[in-house]
Amino acid sequence: MIGYNEPANFLDLDLNVTSQLNAANTAADVFYVNLDVVGLNDTGALAASVASGAAGFLNSQVGTFRQRLGANPYGDAGSVMSAFVRAYTDEGDVSPDHVAANFGQGGNFAYNQSTWGREIGVNANLFGNFHAGLVLGNADSRQRLTGAGHGENRMDGMTWGAYATWYVPEGFYVDLSGRWMAADVKSISAAGNPRGPGGVMATGVAHVFELPVDTNASRAPLGAASTHATE
Repeated sequence: MIGYNEPANFLDLDLNVTSQLNAANTAADVFYVNLDVVGLNDTGALAASVASGAAGFLNSQVGTFRQRLGANPYGDAGSVMSAFVRAYTDEGDVSPDHVAANFGQGGNFAYNQSTWGREIGVNANLFGNFHAGLVLGNADSRQRLTGAGHGENRMDGMTWGAYATWYVPEGFYVDLSGRWMAADVKSISAAGNPRGPGGVMATGVAHVFELPVDTNASRAPLGAASTHATE
C-alpha cells in the first residue's frame, strides 16, 4: 500500500481484490478491495514478547538458597554476618501461545533467550534457623526470534532484592525471595532500534529437601513457585 511502511509498524497486512462481474451487462460490475490484518510481523512479535522476556530475565536472577550461599549455606559457628558474590548464566527456547482477538494469528513468536549476570549480597545469620540478606546486581539478556523470525530484544538492568530463609540442616528449607529490576530494552528489527525503559518485580518461594552429605546424593528443589509483575 502506498504510504504504509510495514517494517516500521507491528501489523502484517494482506491486500487483495475481488470482483462481481455482470456478464449480461444489465448492471454495473463491482470490484472490492479487501484489506486484512493477517497477524504481527517480526517487529510486532518482538514488541509482544518483551513482557515475557523481561519476566524470564528476572526469573534467571532469583537463584536458590545454595546458589546464593554455596557449599556452606548455614555459615560458620559464631559468624553473624557474611558476604557473597554470585555469577550466573541461563539459556533456553520459548514457544509462547498467542491468541489475537480481532485479527489473524500469523507471526513468528518463538524465541531463544540467553541471560548472564552477577550479584553481591550480605547475609545475616539470625536467631534460630533463620537467615536474611540483601542483594544488588546487574545483568544482560538477549531475546532472539527463531525459525523464520528475524530480530532481537536486548535487555540490561540493575537488580536489588531481599530474601529470608528458614532451614533445618540437612532437611527442608523455605526460601522467600523478592527481586526488583529497572531494565532498559532495545529492539533490533527492520523498524530500526527503538529503546524503552521497563520495570519488573518478582517474588518466589522454594521448598527444597537435602539429603545427608554422606549419601553422595544430589540436592535438588522439590518444588518452586513465583509471581511476576511487569510494567
